[in-house]
Amino acid sequence: MTRPMQSVAIVFLLLSTLLLFAGCNGELDEFEDDFDTQFTVPKPEGAVEPFTKSKRFILDNDPSEAEFVKFKRARLSVQAPAGSDLSFLSRIEIYIEHDSELTLVAEAEGFSPGETARALDIVYRGDLRGFVTDKRVRLTWIVFPTAWGYAWPDEGVTIQTDVTFLINADII
Repeated sequence: MTRPMQSVAIVFLLLSTLLLFAGCNGELDEFEDDFDTQFTVPKPEGAVEPFTKSKRFILDNDPSEAEFVKFKRARLSVQAPAGSDLSFLSRIEIYIEHDSELTLVAEAEGFSPGETARALDIVYRGDLRGFVTDKRVRLTWIVFPTAWGYAWPDEGVTIQTDVTFLINADII
């Protein structure tokens, strides 16, 4: 190889190396993954008792290589019947259930007549990697209906929760 060709090859190698390391600046990439579910809270028969619903969840993005996963936001809304609101609730709690243990992640209380949607308060701000990478993990909702003053529809009330996870990963 001639000397000018060696110089061009060395410059090309240096530029390639610089571009490679420029893309690996040690910063974490952040992306969101959503999970939503709907379920119907039945009209209470007799004494008002908490209603519990559990569901497995799988994120669209594989968080196994993530540096950090956190519960970013949760939103609750009433879906049916038409004209219903969230005032049938006195409180709602969302847990992550892992190995039969419940970890409270979000909650809300004090719903007003006419209120049809609300952002829930995030309670758990820690790293959820151990939860979201285990396929046996479930989200569990505990719904505490109000004890008085709500005209329950016979078919119950259908609610939806939308949950967003923030995932930090070092993507090369």
